[in-house]
Amino acid sequence: MTRFRFIVLFILLLIPTAATGEETELTPLHKAAAKGDADAIKERIAAGADVDTKDWGGWTPLHAAAFHGKFHGNRAVKWFVALVKEFVRAGADMRARTKAGRTPSDLTDKPEILEILNGKQ
Repeated sequence: MTRFRFIVLFILLLIPTAATGEETELTPLHKAAAKGDADAIKERIAAGADVDTKDWGGWTPLHAAAFHGKFHGNRAVKWFVALVKEFVRAGADMRARTKAGRTPSDLTDKPEILEILNGKQ
């Protein structure tokens, strides 16, 4: 993904839209997933956070972890692989779709993350 497309996507994610149903603004779990904060994710899951909650774009925290994992070097991608595994263990819907119809596996190009999301690990 080019830097321009990433910036446009990032801006679109920040534009608030009317939330319907279970969709909300970014939850602490979404934010922790985007930052790669494993401790915060484990704490929130243990406290009963809904791993399938959606933001206004229909993104779940698993979408955020898969997406942000592709922007980090090989050393840091290990953190995001661990996050994706944590969400899968917690029962996150690996086939959840955003409002644009994207699944978490559509949002990454990292083979390590794709293997988990495609059930090969």
